[in-house]
Amino acid sequence: MTVQQKASEILKSWGVSDGQITRFLENQTSHQQSEHVVAIDECLELLYREPKQRLSFLTTASKSVFFEGRKPLDVILSGEAEQVAEAHRIIRSMLCI
Repeated sequence: MTVQQKASEILKSWGVSDGQITRFLENQTSHQQSEHVVAIDECLELLYREPKQRLSFLTTASKSVFFEGRKPLDVILSGEAEQVAEAHRIIRSMLCI
């Protein structure tokens, strides 16, 4: 399974529509962004045992300075490689690693 296929499965599990997934994967930096999605999912699995909790984190407006009241999932789907990488860094920092 390629990293894009794995990211596609993860995005689908997060409730992302097929059209949004297609746009995300058609991006010029989709491989790199897909790697971030996989890593974000791994971080969320460590932070939240229940899939429902992970989804709640992704779909709730965040008070984090980086997210500025935006939903983490919206930032991830923005199509901006730097935003996805920074979202990954912020979420990873929640693990204190």
